[in-house]
Amino acid sequence: MNKIYGVPLSPYVRKVLFTLEHKNIDYTLQPVLPFRCNEDYSRLHPLKKVPCFEDEYITLPDSSIICGYLDHKYPQSSVYPSDFREAAKARWLEEYADTAVAEVMLAYQFERIVKPTLRKAADEDKVTHAGVHQAPAVCRYLEDQLRASGYLFADGLLLCDIAVAGMFLTGRYGGFVVCGHTYPKLEAYLDRVWRSEAMQLRIVQEKPILENIYKHFSTTREWACDMTT
Repeated sequence: MNKIYGVPLSPYVRKVLFTLEHKNIDYTLQPVLPFRCNEDYSRLHPLKKVPCFEDEYITLPDSSIICGYLDHKYPQSSVYPSDFREAAKARWLEEYADTAVAEVMLAYQFERIVKPTLRKAADEDKVTHAGVHQAPAVCRYLEDQLRASGYLFADGLLLCDIAVAGMFLTGRYGGFVVCGHTYPKLEAYLDRVWRSEAMQLRIVQEKPILENIYKHFSTTREWACDMTT
């Protein structure tokens, strides 16, 4: 059985769950909070991050490594473009989402969603810095990469789309909103991905977790949003 360790709200766990669901592969999700795990988990993932993957053959950390492994093991319905040049570009965009986009969006998530659950006050200066000084460069770059319609590549909804739009979804949960006037292609693209069947499945499963956070931690309520369609 394929085991995924992590929590659904993690944008990195979301990538792995999409890959498994895209390929119709059975799995079980073992709840693990990053950096707050026991010694048993630290033996699986020495960095104590999520996700981690385990099957009958191998134990792997890191979402990109896991998804690459799954795509080789189960080649049906690849999560990468069919053209090798576009596949390389897709992996770069996935990496860009996991690093540059993450630096912005995880600031919103950590300060406004995670910190309240730890009984800590959000540092709005960090949120402002991410939104004002870092987000514009990220949005401009992605605006230049996008087609007028559809997804990042002609092959349809792929892992790179989930990586990019999923990271923006994480920021949206913490109140980040793309300016459609300045970045019209990016705004339209995110809306398309978020409304896709694959992403709606993820959003529906994440919704009860968010609602519980919004309910019990008053400072998070102003960021509450319903992304289901």
